[in-house]
Amino acid sequence: MLYQDYSCETCRRFATNSSYLDSIRKKYVESGTARLIWKFYPGDSIEDEVLLECVHRHSPESFDRSRRVLLGDDQAAENLNSLGVYEQIRIQECRNSRSARQDVRLQKNIGSRLGINRTPGMIIDDKEPGSYWYTSGLATPQKYDELIRGALTG
Repeated sequence: MLYQDYSCETCRRFATNSSYLDSIRKKYVESGTARLIWKFYPGDSIEDEVLLECVHRHSPESFDRSRRVLLGDDQAAENLNSLGVYEQIRIQECRNSRSARQDVRLQKNIGSRLGINRTPGMIIDDKEPGSYWYTSGLATPQKYDELIRGALTG
């Protein structure tokens, strides 16, 4: 699970530096060895995270583009503007609801209980129930690789 704060400059660097996510995706996700699950860990403001939660609920295929928009990808912003009116209305209704805000806060609370205290934070489930590996704050691509390999080999 990758915990991010969308107003965090370090998270922007992590998400836009291909040596981090691309290597994880190619080596583990695309091979089917692991799954990458995005989680929210907002700082002072949760508005960006609430928007993403609502996009995920009502237009899941647009989630990755929306995430990249919030991290500064201009091309993704152009693509996101192509969402239909129906999806835009549903997303706006969701942003005004309490449930999206509660879900975002719950994700942060769970991350905190698991040891995340800075972003980006990553939690890698081990094969043993209740056992996991984690890093809080930006680590090197080699450290992420080491954590994932450690969790996979038990």
